Amino acid sequence: MAATLGLALSAGAACAQSTTLLSSGLAGEIPFCAAPTGPMQFCYGVHPHVSPDGRHVAYSSNAVNLVLGPPNAQPQVIRHDRQTCRNIRVSESPAGEPANLPAIAPVMSADGNVVAFTSKATNLVTGLGASRDHVYVSDLAAGRLDLVSRSTTGEPGNGLSDGPAISGDGRWIAFHSLATNLVADDTNGVLDVFIHDRETGGVTLASRNTLGAIGNGLSRRPAFSADGRFLAFESTATNFDPRATGGQVQIFLLDRDADGNGRFDEPGGTTLQAVSVDAGGQPGNSHSQIAFVSGDGRFVSYGSSASNLVTGDSNDAADIFLYDRQTGTTTRESLGPGGAQLNGTSYPPASLSHDGRFLSFHSAAPGLVAETHNGVTHIVRRDVQTGANVIVSRTSEGAWANRPSEVGMLTGSGDTVVFASIASNLWSGMAANNGSWIYARDFSAAPYTCGDFRFDQAALALGEVEVGATSPVRAVDLINNGDAPLTGIAFSVPGRGFEVDTSACGDTLAAGARCAIDVRFGATAGGTAEGVLQAESAEGLLALLAVSATGVVPDHEPALDYKIVLGEGDAIVVGATPVVFEASVPDTGGRIVGFSFSGSFYVNQTGFPGFARQTQLTVTTPKGATYVVGGMPPGGTPWDFQNATGSNHVLYRHGIGGDQWDGNGLPDFALPDVDEPGTWQFRFARVGGTPVNLQWSEVSIVLHVDPPAPPSLRVDPMWLAATLPQDGAEHLPLTLSNVGEEPLTWQLAPGSTGMGLLRGPADGGHQPRTRPVNGIAQGLAFAAPSQGRSIAAHPFVLPDRGALLTHSASMDVVASNSLACVSDANQSTMATQVLRTFTLADFGIAGAFNVAEVTFGIEHLNGAGSEIAVNLYLLSGDLVYANLLSIGSATVLVEPQELTLVTVPVSATVPPGSTLVVAVAAPDLPTGERFYIGSNRAGETAPSYIAAPGCNLPEPVPVATGAPHMHVAMSVSGTVGDPDCALPVWLSPGATSGSIAAGDSQTLTVGLAAAVAGEGSHLAALCLDSNDPVRPLTAVPVSLTVLGDPNDRIFRDGFDAH
Repeated sequence: MAATLGLALSAGAACAQSTTLLSSGLAGEIPFCAAPTGPMQFCYGVHPHVSPDGRHVAYSSNAVNLVLGPPNAQPQVIRHDRQTCRNIRVSESPAGEPANLPAIAPVMSADGNVVAFTSKATNLVTGLGASRDHVYVSDLAAGRLDLVSRSTTGEPGNGLSDGPAISGDGRWIAFHSLATNLVADDTNGVLDVFIHDRETGGVTLASRNTLGAIGNGLSRRPAFSADGRFLAFESTATNFDPRATGGQVQIFLLDRDADGNGRFDEPGGTTLQAVSVDAGGQPGNSHSQIAFVSGDGRFVSYGSSASNLVTGDSNDAADIFLYDRQTGTTTRESLGPGGAQLNGTSYPPASLSHDGRFLSFHSAAPGLVAETHNGVTHIVRRDVQTGANVIVSRTSEGAWANRPSEVGMLTGSGDTVVFASIASNLWSGMAANNGSWIYARDFSAAPYTCGDFRFDQAALALGEVEVGATSPVRAVDLINNGDAPLTGIAFSVPGRGFEVDTSACGDTLAAGARCAIDVRFGATAGGTAEGVLQAESAEGLLALLAVSATGVVPDHEPALDYKIVLGEGDAIVVGATPVVFEASVPDTGGRIVGFSFSGSFYVNQTGFPGFARQTQLTVTTPKGATYVVGGMPPGGTPWDFQNATGSNHVLYRHGIGGDQWDGNGLPDFALPDVDEPGTWQFRFARVGGTPVNLQWSEVSIVLHVDPPAPPSLRVDPMWLAATLPQDGAEHLPLTLSNVGEEPLTWQLAPGSTGMGLLRGPADGGHQPRTRPVNGIAQGLAFAAPSQGRSIAAHPFVLPDRGALLTHSASMDVVASNSLACVSDANQSTMATQVLRTFTLADFGIAGAFNVAEVTFGIEHLNGAGSEIAVNLYLLSGDLVYANLLSIGSATVLVEPQELTLVTVPVSATVPPGSTLVVAVAAPDLPTGERFYIGSNRAGETAPSYIAAPGCNLPEPVPVATGAPHMHVAMSVSGTVGDPDCALPVWLSPGATSGSIAAGDSQTLTVGLAAAVAGEGSHLAALCLDSNDPVRPLTAVPVSLTVLGDPNDRIFRDGFDAH
């Protein structure tokens, strides 16, 4: 069954020369994100937009290494210059701070200097009041940022604003908004399309019919022609065009200068008509969306699931259509070779070249080209005149992208396509599952190259440097590969302990020349230091080098060190026969992990210059490891470090001074294995030759001793569970291990107050509490924003020791933000799980956490409703199903509803230090029925995940890779601290106490008896007190499900089985 991973809207022979990563780091490196997600995880670049000449590309990204300046905690709008390789963060406050909430959906003027975008940030302009989505415009040449979604008098819009579009000269900015205060007569209460004039500051409501009446349905997603005269948008209004009265989403085109006098938006001087129409002028019989207007204003492209726009449309899938304003005709452009219709969905936006000859869209349908399809979504560029398709999402060598790509944007000529892709093979070093990034595919020689001025490497890592020391000098080259000299070169050094010498470069670099720059790092404190070395020429070219180093504090504890003095002021005769010293080392109370040598001696006779340096010391440990210190071997090279056979480590090192052997500068020796008390042997010998008299200064060996690791209890498994008939019994093994280095004792913990024994029916009959909101989302399948209505979470009244875990910045449920797996065959949602992870330590919880309820949002559930499962797991390792251990679940029958919060009672104990995973699972739904979980764009502190086997997502993947604005509304409530440790009658451990030696384990048998428990689901905690100082109480959740009628249906993990 074909399926599409779509939003809660109806998303339903190559001549390329090269593919280039555009969303690269400021030094050309792979983009990465900051903690807590960590480098290379959950990062993305989305919403690409390209200037007509292809020089500038704007996009939104949460990567932290794209620009200099204050780091960003939220996705930002970035403008990349392909000519200079420079990234500029557009979404900045006047003080240079990044937007404090996500900035998305950028569009640019033709020269790339005016950028409009959407953000919910509160720090970009003053006087905003409440946080909500607004449209902003940044004039990069003038260095100013303004609020677009405001009234003529400057009052910020009082409702959501989004979806900006911009004219080529940057004067006109269109957007859709729920605000009612932008113009005086906006009383329809739904999304409308507005136009802001940057020259006059005026605001016009554009979604009106030719007679001036405001649309009686929502209007959204505007798109301009290059000169701003033509504006396309989609709408459900039935009063725009007498032909479009069916309530479907249609595409309309506004001519702002219908009388051709050069003045836009004059009363009586505009026309509005439906363009999602067939040859006879009849509108589409299903929804159409996401319009795009060619630069010259002649063509309008869009996506539609209508079947009557052209003859022969029988593929029962959404297609891409093109309306020719000049001829009044509509053609279907998502076709294969020879005009064959595709057996699959094609998705907008369908970007157009300036003259409309070239068109791009994305599709996973087979048959796009003659080559064999690899089964993922690709960007297609179509020549409208010849009907030829080419796959855009390829490597420079021609291999197809190995994961989906979307949102292809054409330059004015159509020679370059910029797109987003989660593929891992389009650019070297891009790891699998590393998110969505922005690429350019050039169909002729790359029009811009910015690598002529660069360092010879993208990053320089100076390694670990002990605090108080300075790293060795490392040299890097600055290169001018261009054909002309670069002048006025200015350097910006990284600071923070980095020392840079650029004197060899000066301020001019000849064509084809290079110069050396020395870099070193002085550590003043422990931890990682990072910075960027920047070189900028007067010609505007920029070269960047990321530098890093780590300050290290010595970690052994001198208080436990053990000193052995070998000699002090004595004289010895050293020859080929060693002088042997032995020392008996007692139990130090810790682990011997290394040693160091100190002291010196000198030749106490004349005529033997340098002989002191030819004396070597051999150290043999109780375990037989041998170390040789000092001496100059025949034919050997002083100062060399050599690894001998087995565990032997040999260091030959010169002494300091003519006849003196000095070991004070020797480094510490780390033992390959922890050694033990016993006899340590020290042998002094000449490397060869005549014996020599040596006079001691103090010579000693210091053994480095680490304290022993305390006892530490680990249990396996972390959760015990059984399902039994009513007369059944079972004995489950629980392994207790001591992974510390001291003995561990344990005993059953006494009962305490807490959640106690929790019961629930075995048939999954938990009843949810639903919080509804008035009003139904209109056209939800096409992302209608439900007239702006949403519902906020009620505060959870926490009991004693109560806690609420959430990564959601808001529990609002806002339409048009959610993703689900939709069957192309019956237009219903297929089995989908939406997951969130909650690491207790992230919430400051050191003890156990006892789950009581899970609250999540529902954007849309129609039909007869559905059984939805809430599954609780413990996570060990990466988020894959093999690493999940089920600790609880509840299945609820959810009635049809829109924009609600649902609270589900579900019980489990999460052990201290663990990570809880909550999965909301929905099964396959009948034809036409859909379930979308509730989300918003308010922000989140950790990613949401989705798994949908029907959409080729068998394992959870970050939602952000395809829908960065989908922030799932979910919270978990419960209590912190010890669970109820009183044992129920159905649980009987085989022992009540024990002792476990270091490194050993013990098996505890736990008996479960269904007969005394009764039908239903039961949960208890087997609590173990121990002398583990980190976790003195270990709670092992134990669940018992006692079945009733064997014919009853049991719901597991959200999918029913018999």
